[in-house]
Amino acid sequence: MNDAAIASVSLFLQWQNQLLELMRHATHGQRLLKQHQLADLEYCAQLDVSDIVPVQQEPGVLAV
Repeated sequence: MNDAAIASVSLFLQWQNQLLELMRHATHGQRLLKQHQLADLEYCAQLDVSDIVPVQQEPGVLAV
């Protein structure tokens, strides 16, 4: 696992029960809130809402 993956897992483990709150702190989350897009953040904070997982075939290319 590379450093970015380790950091991502650690961040999730720390905030897994407060994902919406974490997203409110992130710059992209703050931008969405300024645009009155709370519903988008709430949707993104949900877990296990899809049974489809994209797979990266090459940099910048995802497949389902």
